[in-house]
Amino acid sequence: HVKKLSSEEQKNLICGILEDLATDSNVELLCAYLRHCGLPLQTLRSASDIVPTFLNHYRIQPGLYDVERAWEDLRWWPPIAERIAKLDEKAQTQTSPSPECKNIND
Repeated sequence: HVKKLSSEEQKNLICGILEDLATDSNVELLCAYLRHCGLPLQTLRSASDIVPTFLNHYRIQPGLYDVERAWEDLRWWPPIAERIAKLDEKAQTQTSPSPECKNIND
């Protein structure tokens, strides 16, 4: 059973993604992510427009945000997707039995 998030919790999760990217102080990285998400960067007049535009991008209706889509956008952003793939590969090699162990019961 998944707890339904309040509107404020939804906003906090979505803004948290943006905050994590903004803490790097890498404007190009942030802009690349916003473009990946499909935000119309040409409509931003100043840095203060980023958060409201980002939230509006995921707003389904007043008080309801598409948190799942926000997480999917993050999950499939190339730097994150590459890191996840590397971690998955590492986990698989750590859990696969070595060739010597495969024949123990033979």
